[in-house]
Amino acid sequence: MSRKVIVDLEMTGLSMKDKMISLAALDMETGKLFYAESIEWCGDDISLSNLDWMRENVIDQLLFNDDIKFKLNRGLLDEENVVNIFPELRSIEIKNINGCIHINDTNLTEVVLGNNEAIRIKFCEWLQGLLNDEKIELNLPDFMKLYTNTHMSTTHEVNSDIIFLMDVGHYDFVFLCELFGGAFGLPPYIQPIYHDINYDIAEMHKCKLQEAFDLSRELIAMNKNSSAYKNIVEKYPLFQNSKQHSSANDVLVSNIILT
Repeated sequence: MSRKVIVDLEMTGLSMKDKMISLAALDMETGKLFYAESIEWCGDDISLSNLDWMRENVIDQLLFNDDIKFKLNRGLLDEENVVNIFPELRSIEIKNINGCIHINDTNLTEVVLGNNEAIRIKFCEWLQGLLNDEKIELNLPDFMKLYTNTHMSTTHEVNSDIIFLMDVGHYDFVFLCELFGGAFGLPPYIQPIYHDINYDIAEMHKCKLQEAFDLSRELIAMNKNSSAYKNIVEKYPLFQNSKQHSSANDVLVSNIILT
């Protein structure tokens, strides 16, 4: 059976010339959360017509400000700087600083700030950690073996695979594939398809897909399980101020809707 991981990305826009801003992934089985912010975008990548909306709904909800990204780019961050970013959290453990910030908040949340390659590596490590070690043989067609690389081999130590769940995720999934260098770069334990949560919401509310698209996810989650919705702050304190269009908030809300 496939492991279900809810994924959400925020981008500078909705075309292939745009760039990833953040990525969040939630394992539905354990509640573990992976959250990453990219340093490979800037305000100039956002069209002027969308800038005010993006600033209010996406940029202002990011964990790391421009000063932190500036210091990271120039190798000026040390462990003390990183701890001081979130002084209210005593459980933060800094694993390493090597071209990226990588911190743990308790056992539930991992946070990465770095370039897209650093995010890809940490995301792969996090996904592999969700799966048990059991070697399986992958019977790839010959034409796909031409594209194998260090992240796509004919054997892998997993006992299952992972399917991503996304809410209206047609752009998210394309950008996610690009993070791995294209669809052929997806690790073999990731299914090359995704399940769209908007279908589930349409089924729950017995409505058309367009009508489901327009429904507030926060209201659906609150009405379904108000205590779980309120407990997001307690379980994931890094995101206590997040709201809709924060990638972390969106996967946490989607999880309540689906469980």
